[in-house]
Amino acid sequence: MAEIIPFQQSRQGCRVLIAAPNGRTRDKLIADATIAGYEVQVCSDLAAAADHLAQIDSDVCLVDLDETVGDLNGFCRSASRWRQSVTLLGLASLDLLGSPDVDAAGQFELIPKPYPSNRLAGRLANASQRLKLSQEIERLKQRSQRRLFDEFVGCSEKTESLRDEILDAAEKDSQLFVTGERGSGTTLLARAVHLFSNRADSPLIAVDCSLQSSAALEQDLFGTSLNGLAVGSSRMKQAAGGTLILENLETVPLPLQKTLAKFIREVSILECPQHESVRVIAVAHAEPECLVDEGQLDSGLWQLLSEQIIDVPSLRERRDDVVPLAEHFLQRLSVQEGQPCRGLSYDARQLLVECEWPGNVSQLCNVIQKAAAIDNTGTLTADSLRPWLDGESLSASDGAPGMTLREMERKLIETTFNRFCGNREQTAQALSIGLRTLSGKLREYGYPPRGGPGSNIQPAQRKVA
Repeated sequence: MAEIIPFQQSRQGCRVLIAAPNGRTRDKLIADATIAGYEVQVCSDLAAAADHLAQIDSDVCLVDLDETVGDLNGFCRSASRWRQSVTLLGLASLDLLGSPDVDAAGQFELIPKPYPSNRLAGRLANASQRLKLSQEIERLKQRSQRRLFDEFVGCSEKTESLRDEILDAAEKDSQLFVTGERGSGTTLLARAVHLFSNRADSPLIAVDCSLQSSAALEQDLFGTSLNGLAVGSSRMKQAAGGTLILENLETVPLPLQKTLAKFIREVSILECPQHESVRVIAVAHAEPECLVDEGQLDSGLWQLLSEQIIDVPSLRERRDDVVPLAEHFLQRLSVQEGQPCRGLSYDARQLLVECEWPGNVSQLCNVIQKAAAIDNTGTLTADSLRPWLDGESLSASDGAPGMTLREMERKLIETTFNRFCGNREQTAQALSIGLRTLSGKLREYGYPPRGGPGSNIQPAQRKVA
C-alpha cells in the first residue's frame, strides 16, 4: 500500500502517485511535487503502485523508469484493473531513451533525466489541466444523459421500473432485444442504453430496416462483397466499438436475419476487444415469441438476442404518465416558440387520461402540438383537444360548426404560419412536416410560390377567398 505524504492543502486539486525505488530520487520527486502544490502518495515499487491504482483513485502516476523498467510490462497489463484514467509520467535517462526497453514504456509521457524542477512542475500542471477538462466533459456527458432521462417523463411504477432496466442493460453490455408498440419510445430507450453504457463515447448507428429492400439492407449493413471479402464502408464497420440499433427487425427477411446471427455468433466466439466489437440492440413491435412462431424472426437470432429483453409498456398501461407527458410537451413547445408556459384545464386532463392512445406517446405529442397551434390561450381545454383525438367534425359547442378535418388542417397551418410571421422553415418545423409539403399546402390555399411577391404575407393580412 502507498505511503501518504501529509499535505495541508492541495492547491492544484490533483493527486500524484510516485513510484521510485531509489531513495534520493524519491525524496526529490516528493519535494518538487509538494512544493508545486500537489497531494503526494508514494510506493516503493511498481507492483505496489499497480495495486494502489486498482483500489484508490490517483490522477497522475510518476515513475522512475531507470529503476523499474524491467517491471513495466506487468504494470501496463494491470492497467485494465484500474478504476480511473491515470496520466503516466516517466523519468528516463538518455541511455534508456535510446534503448529497446523504452518500447515497454509506450504509455508514458517521458521526462529526460536529470530534470529541472520547473519542467516537472510544468508536466504536472499539464496533467492537472487535462484532468479538469476530462472532469468537465464527464459532467457535460452526465447532464446530457439526465436530459435524455427527462424524455422518460412519468411517475408511474412501470416508468420507474423502465429506468432501472435501462441502467441494468447499459451495465451488462450484451446484445439486447427491445419490444413495444409503435410510438411507445422503443428507439429512445435503445439510445438511452447506449448513452449510459461504457460505449457512450463510441459511435451510435441506427438503421430502420423497414425502409430498404433485402439486398440494399444487406449491403448497407455488411458492405459490398468482392471475391468473398467485404469491401467498402458498412454500418457494422461504422459502429465498431459502439452500438448498432436495428429498428423494425421483424421486417428483415429471414435469410438476412441468419446472416446477422452468424455475424453476432462469430464476434462472440472470437472475443473481439470492445473497440472492435459491435453491440446490437434490436427493436421490434410485437412479442418476439409470436414473431418466431409466425416465421418473422429467426430462432437462432432470437436466441442470441434474448439474453436481455426490455418490454416498453404502452401509454394506456401507465395512465398516470399521460398528464405529466402532456405538460412536458406543452412546456417544450413554449420554450421552442419563446412563449409563456401554458397549462391544461381539468376537463382536458380528464379527457387525456380516458383516451386509449393507440399511437402511444407519439400520438399524444402530435395531439398536443396541433391543439396548441390552434389554441393560443394560456390553457388548453378539452374542446381544443377533442378534434385531434377522434378525427370527426367539430360540433357547434366547439365554436366552429360544420368544420371538417380538412378545414381544421387549413386553420392549423395558417394559424401556425401567422404565429411565425410567414417564416416557412419555422412553420414546417413546428408542424413536423416537410418544407415542400407546407409550400404545396400554401399554394393550394392561394399563397404565391415561395420567394414571390406576398409569399410571406400572414393570413391575418390576406383576404382568403
